[in-house]
Amino acid sequence: MGEATGAGWSRVMRARSEHELRTYQLAAIAAAVGTLLGAPFAAALFALEIAYGDRIIYRKLAYALLAAIIAYVLNNSVLGAEPLFVAAPHSRTYTLGEYGVTVIVAVLISAPVALGFGWTTLRARQVVERFDPLLRGVVGAGLTAVVAIGLFYGADMAPEHVLGMGEGTIADLLAGTGDPRLGAAWFLALAVVARMVTTGLTLESGGSAGLLVPSMFLGGVSGAAMAHVLEAVGVTGFDPAIFVVSGIASALVAVVGVPMAAIALVLEVFGPQYSPPAVLACGLTYVITQRVRLYRSQRASPDPEGDEIG
Repeated sequence: MGEATGAGWSRVMRARSEHELRTYQLAAIAAAVGTLLGAPFAAALFALEIAYGDRIIYRKLAYALLAAIIAYVLNNSVLGAEPLFVAAPHSRTYTLGEYGVTVIVAVLISAPVALGFGWTTLRARQVVERFDPLLRGVVGAGLTAVVAIGLFYGADMAPEHVLGMGEGTIADLLAGTGDPRLGAAWFLALAVVARMVTTGLTLESGGSAGLLVPSMFLGGVSGAAMAHVLEAVGVTGFDPAIFVVSGIASALVAVVGVPMAAIALVLEVFGPQYSPPAVLACGLTYVITQRVRLYRSQRASPDPEGDEIG
């Protein structure tokens, strides 16, 4: 939505080059993400990393920061918006065991989840491409509904865990409230698979799902599932929030490829006390999955300011 809004304003303001078009888009993306998460710095970095991969164009970053902070001030001072996610406080000191479970989440959860999501999205594309372009939206919506309804009656899974962005599920995991079945590893694993399918179908059939919060959902929920698996085999005594936060950060790296934005998001949204596991998880995940890019627009080249829109 942010990117489309920025592109629309570029038409209104008669942008003359790709440089101007991308500036409008980056500012709008930063404002939208900043509105959603209440994290202006992370929002600006997210916009830059989405557009330019591993290159940070500082002049573009300045525009994105300005847009994000304006949105942040308006939402907090005028609208009184509440944070989307809140994690329980944690000590700044981590044990070797806690660093160990962070590595487990990054290596055994986020990287495979990214590969699985990429595979699922490819299969969804192959399915919807069999139909006429005018019918793909209907087909995608119908198949998504089939998944949600099937899980509702077959596994008693509420549609909120399958449809929408899934921010409510993440908030419940962090707070330890909501659906009691979120304490079951099999239920969480099933929700992750279902979310991959519904998000893939939505994206490939022409719908708008984005990858920011869905990626956070995949990482946070799969991290929580790993926490329950370890608990079932006798590995106990760890704060579940570490699994969820590490999963969210590393999944953003694995699925979307935004390591700096992922770390900044943890700092702004969950607090600096969660930065050690977030930095470790993001670093490991980036090394493992640096070739995975689900956003086709990401590139690692300087901004072509002289290119005219053609």
